[in-house]
Amino acid sequence: MRPIDQLCLNFAPSLRNADLQFANFLDANLKNAYLENTQLRNTIGLTFDQLKQAKNLYGCTGIPPAIKEKLQAECPHLFKKPDL
Repeated sequence: MRPIDQLCLNFAPSLRNADLQFANFLDANLKNAYLENTQLRNTIGLTFDQLKQAKNLYGCTGIPPAIKEKLQAECPHLFKKPDL
């Protein structure tokens, strides 16, 4: 058995269907987060670099237009419907 410090622990937060309007994303870590159908209107500090690390943005609304356009161009897989 391997020591715990050698184990690879994968944590993928699920924020599916969350209403995150007006949430503060300054210094937020969205790596591997599931943001499917999440509401992101009027958020504070939300960046392209944070969202590109998410696992899924399918159905996500309220992403600032400039960020969404760049994500769709560079990371189109984020907007595909996830397999169930």
